[in-house]
Order: sequence, then structure tokens, then C-alpha cells
Amino acid sequence: MFNSLIFFQRTCSLFVSEGTAFLAALLFAIHPLHTEAVTGVVGRAEILSSFFYLLTFLSYTSATSKRSTTDWFWFSISLVLVALATFSKEQGITVVGLCCTYDLFILQKASLYFSAVT
Repeated sequence: MFNSLIFFQRTCSLFVSEGTAFLAALLFAIHPLHTEAVTGVVGRAEILSSFFYLLTFLSYTSATSKRSTTDWFWFSISLVLVALATFSKEQGITVVGLCCTYDLFILQKASLYFSAVT
């Protein structure tokens, strides 16, 4: 439940309108793929890892929200949360790639457009 709320209030709201964010969070909450994580005891690691994963991304976006400077407090929090996500489940380390992609394409406004040199 917390993961769905974080996904709705923070993550989706960064990129899309509130109505679209609500629909995305609703799909995230009721998708049948998530029932495996809830029903088994081993699934707690997936839920915990996704919780730290989302919090890591949100703390990273808070750290880089100011264009000219980096908020080092939120950046250090995101490093701790990366470690917690990774210790919960190995796939938690992929949040580093997500943060790099966010930094490159959203903050630095890089594009995948390549022009042909003539």
C-alpha cells in the first residue's frame, strides 16, 4: 500500500498529470503480478526493495531539484537508500541506472536524436 501511495504522490506526479498518475498508481496497485510478492514470505524482500527503490529515486530528485547546486543531504540519503534497496534484493542496484537516466535525459535535456553529418 505504501509503495502505491509513493508511486502515485511522488513518482508519477513528476512526469504526468494527476489523473494519469492516479490511473498509473491504480494499475500498479491492482496488477496481478504483485500478488506473488504479497502472498509469500519471501515476497517481503521484493516489497521492501521496491519501497527503498522508490524512496531512493524521490530523494535523488529532491537532491537535484535545484539547477545550480546539489542538495548533499538528500544525495547522501539516496546513497543510503540505494544500499538498503540492494540489501533487500539484488535488483535494487538498478535504481542507480534510473537516477543516471533521469539526470541525463530530464535534467541535462539530452536526446537520442543523432543528426547525419553530410
